Amino acid sequence: MNEKVYLIDGSSFLYRFFFAIRGLSYKGMPTGTIFGFAKLLLELDAANPTYIAIFFDTKAKTFREDILESYKKNRPKMPDELSIQIEPTKQLIKAFGIPIIELDGFEADDLIATYAEKLKNDFEVIIIASDKDLFQLVNSNVKIYDPTKKVFYDREGVFKKLGVYPEQVADFLALVGDSIDNIPGVKSIGPKTAASLLAQYKNIEGILQNLDNLKPKIKEAIEKEKDNLELYRKLTITDKKAPIKIELEAMKKKEKDIDKIQELFLKFGFKSLLKSLPVKHNTVSMSKSHTILMALNKSAILIENNQIKRIEPGFVNTDIETVYDFKELLTQGFQFEKYPFDIKLASYLVNPDSKGNPRVCFENINDEAFAKLMNLSEEEAILESYPFLREYIEGNNLNFLLSQVETPLSEVLVSMEKRGIKIDSEYLTSFENELANKLYATEKQIHALAGEEFNINSTKELQRILFEKLGIKPIKKTKTGYSTDSESLQMLAQKYEIAQLIITYRAISKVISTYIRPFLDKMDKSNRLHTTFNQTLTSTGRLSSSNPNLQNLPAGDDELHSGIRKSVVAPKGYKLICSDYSQIELRVLAQMSKDKTLIEIFKNNEDIHTQTAVKIFGVHPSMVDHHLRRMAKTINFGIIYGMGYVSLSKTLNISKDKARQFIEKYFERFAGVKSYIENTTEKATKNGFVETYFGRRRYFFNINSNNKRLAQFEKRAAVNATIQGTAADIIKIAMVKLYEKLKNLDAHIVLQVHDELLVEAKEDIAENVAGIVKDTMENAVKFDIPIKTNTKIANNWYEAK
Repeated sequence: MNEKVYLIDGSSFLYRFFFAIRGLSYKGMPTGTIFGFAKLLLELDAANPTYIAIFFDTKAKTFREDILESYKKNRPKMPDELSIQIEPTKQLIKAFGIPIIELDGFEADDLIATYAEKLKNDFEVIIIASDKDLFQLVNSNVKIYDPTKKVFYDREGVFKKLGVYPEQVADFLALVGDSIDNIPGVKSIGPKTAASLLAQYKNIEGILQNLDNLKPKIKEAIEKEKDNLELYRKLTITDKKAPIKIELEAMKKKEKDIDKIQELFLKFGFKSLLKSLPVKHNTVSMSKSHTILMALNKSAILIENNQIKRIEPGFVNTDIETVYDFKELLTQGFQFEKYPFDIKLASYLVNPDSKGNPRVCFENINDEAFAKLMNLSEEEAILESYPFLREYIEGNNLNFLLSQVETPLSEVLVSMEKRGIKIDSEYLTSFENELANKLYATEKQIHALAGEEFNINSTKELQRILFEKLGIKPIKKTKTGYSTDSESLQMLAQKYEIAQLIITYRAISKVISTYIRPFLDKMDKSNRLHTTFNQTLTSTGRLSSSNPNLQNLPAGDDELHSGIRKSVVAPKGYKLICSDYSQIELRVLAQMSKDKTLIEIFKNNEDIHTQTAVKIFGVHPSMVDHHLRRMAKTINFGIIYGMGYVSLSKTLNISKDKARQFIEKYFERFAGVKSYIENTTEKATKNGFVETYFGRRRYFFNINSNNKRLAQFEKRAAVNATIQGTAADIIKIAMVKLYEKLKNLDAHIVLQVHDELLVEAKEDIAENVAGIVKDTMENAVKFDIPIKTNTKIANNWYEAK
């Protein structure tokens, strides 16, 4: 197979990208065309071509204008927004090492045609273009590739696209015309008619020789343009003999200038594209005094005195002050005399969306750091990120969270993972069998109501049964048909038994597949389950867990959900202590908003939901029943999560007007909360980030987006991030302090789920340990209001609730 040569129609892409990516700008300058070319250049670079060139028109008059004075006269003057992007685009092309070829008097199409003609016998010619004029060049050795559609066109591809073969394209264009180039063509003849005529008569000459065989209307139209058709064709035929010397050496792709590309990407705001650039492998260069131990791919690497070596667990170097993934190193068995600076945790604190990756944590935060780190290998980025991270952590008051919360928390989590939670396997197996029988019975009921057996887990089958066979009126439509999601089924269940049974079937299936099976499959020989706690995954600062996920355990009191918590038990001779923060997010809201009413309620140890009902619904506390309290609770937490009146009306099943009145009433009674939400939103919009009570940041880079829905979502999330993030910080601080207090006792933190801690304690000290747990959690931080927990001692998790 011949080597490939790439010929790119730069001029056509200038316009195509300009109109396709309008509105993209950076610091007041339009950048859509440059961005389009940047993505194209990255794609071309990935193909690793040896010979390549990009062709552009010049401003000089071409021979076609001598043939037809009106040629391209309809084309409007190039917009200023496009013209100012041409030079930067060419700078970018040159930075990628790709030659640019131009010739006065000839269009880019003609130069491409000339090069293709002379190179086709020795190379496989790939023309990168989206202009149909160039289809006429396609042959066995010349193909067209349209990068916007990711499609290659060979001879048959051209026919499929236009209905004619390459040698007929000029005739086709002469008949159809081209409004952009001001080639009139034949009125009333469109692409289909032109293709049909050329299929029958081969070319314009054939058509003219058979005018009498044409339909009267078509014959009349062609006769009117008979004298001009050859002229039109001449204008559409590409010139394969442009007077230009072809030098292969000049077409060789040069080494790209990554530094220049980075500079241009940053200059025009293309930070997302930096990730697409290849990694630069630099020589590691650090001061001899700087030693780093990093955990990568389940193994450990020590870099010391510019030497890199893989080491086994147990190695101790008291001089090590910098690590990557402290938690993993502890898991592997490494020991440390003091807490080190963890690159992974620091990266997470800089930007939680980075998930602890130093290569990307500075994106949109520190351009210099991001550009430097993005194109380094993983090891090099870890090494080079240290000074940037240290400066950011110290400059933004994050030392407390890093050194006193997150780093010691890694030790706590490793301890929890190693111990695991005890599972009553006999009970869980019995519970699984019980649910399997219920699932089978529910399946039979569904099939009976449907009048046939079908796959309940198949969305298509479910749609067919519910909306076609049973004729149930659907709630909403999605791209894949009428919706069978939970919300739709809940609404249908009010009228149709089968919908309620499907909800039950799904719930039982989820408990079995998501909880029971993973628990039984992943237990060790002593029936203990060891999850993995993820310290750098969530954007709010909360912990998550995996293999299995214990953060998402069902909390309902019904038999289906309570059964899972019943299976988590205390080992023989031990008790479980469950301590759950009481309304911690609302207490955080009171502290951060300084709302006088909220603070007073909590200081007086009154029930927040009852008091909210009193203030919103205007009733005496004695009149607040379960229903009113539930409504007030929904409003309280809805405010934190940015719930609007539409969502509130659906949740409470009330009118939108009533929901709006409730929210307005809430903000009248809790004016401090309203001010806090407004101020937080304003700060987030201005700064692009929010902070928790302890300084943890979360960035919102789309909060000023032109997409109003996206911007509103980020504003709601910004308020929630301060509340939820602070609650996450509090329980982490409590875990660190509690771990230290329990070190010399036969008591162990075994699980953390949201605002709840689970501790295993020897039976004879359980009462004492419960007091320690309660005191530590309630006094982990000092607020203006009391922090309360519900702390219980039990034999299994469910009893403790």
